[in-house]
Amino acid sequence: MKIITTLFITILQMQNIYCQPGLNLLNQNSVMGNITIPQLQSLEVKVNNTPTIYFENSNDLSNGKEIKDFYVITVKSNTPWVLTFNANSSNFTNVSNSALDNMPSNVIFIKRSEENNYKLLPTLPQTLLSNDNDNIANEYRFDVKINPSWQYSGGLYNVGIIFTLTNE
Repeated sequence: MKIITTLFITILQMQNIYCQPGLNLLNQNSVMGNITIPQLQSLEVKVNNTPTIYFENSNDLSNGKEIKDFYVITVKSNTPWVLTFNANSSNFTNVSNSALDNMPSNVIFIKRSEENNYKLLPTLPQTLLSNDNDNIANEYRFDVKINPSWQYSGGLYNVGIIFTLTNE
């Protein structure tokens, strides 16, 4: 009986040796892999109110008409970018009377709402914005000024403005 008790105590002591706290048996494997993130860009242009601008009095024709926050442009990009703008034609189309001379598109001026100087609407693409921070999504507001003067007869005039987003 004494031999069995001694053997039992010896076995318990051996188990305690192998089960001591703080002894970690760690099995680990690792895997390597690649992740591909494509260059992504999106452009959204919204007109805040109606896209039709009304010249309601002689002051509007003499001094031009300014519309604050006319465009809201949202750029989403995970790569440096440039936004250009231009008219789709060198002249407005007189929708109400095609026999009349067309008004040139360079009577339109655009600027960021927080800036002071307007840029003339060009007929060839010109830089309007480029990324100025590391944000993926950016929203910009633009004021529009139209100054046709008294040279053009009354009517409904139409011209398109093209905004193009490209990699820098």
